[in-house]
Amino acid sequence: LIWVQQRQLREDFSARIDAMMSGVERIAGESLASGDELMLLSYLRHLMKEYPEFELALVSRAGHTSVLGAVRSELYYRKITATESEAAAYRTGVTSRKLEAGSRKSEVKTSYGPRASDGPGRLPPGTLMVQIGLSKTALESQLRRAGLSMISKVLGVAGLGLLLGLFGSWLLS
Repeated sequence: LIWVQQRQLREDFSARIDAMMSGVERIAGESLASGDELMLLSYLRHLMKEYPEFELALVSRAGHTSVLGAVRSELYYRKITATESEAAAYRTGVTSRKLEAGSRKSEVKTSYGPRASDGPGRLPPGTLMVQIGLSKTALESQLRRAGLSMISKVLGVAGLGLLLGLFGSWLLS
C-alpha cells in the first residue's frame, strides 16, 4: 500500500509540475505576442516565490538572456521554446494546443533534460526560449514529507482499528 501511494505521490507531483509548465508556456506565448517580456519575468518571479522547487529561470530572446534566481542545489531542467507564428494564436484568442483539421502542430515545444544546455546560442528572430531549473532537493524533500504524512495516517488508522478490534473482542469475551 505504501509503495502504491508513493508512486501516486510522484505522479501527482509530476502532474503539478506539468501544469505549472503549461502556465509558463501560455504566458511565454502571450508575452511574445504582446512584446512584453516583463509579463513573463514577473510570472516566473511569482512562481519562484510560491513554489520552492522553482530555483532558476533563464529567458532568452533576441540575443538577450534574463536570469532569475541562482543555482543552490542540483537542478532538473525543463525548456520551452515559443515562436512568433505560435504567438499569433494568442492574439486571435486561439489556444496553442488546438489543432485545426489539416493544420500543423503547435510550435510551442517543451523539452525535458537532465541539465541546461551550455547556452541558448543564437535564437532565430521572433523566438523566445525559457529554461526552468527545478531543485531536485526540494522536490525530494516534498515527496518525503508527503510520504511521511501518508505513512503516519496509515499507521494511525491501523492502530485505531487494532484498538477497536481488541475492545470488541474484550466485550464479546
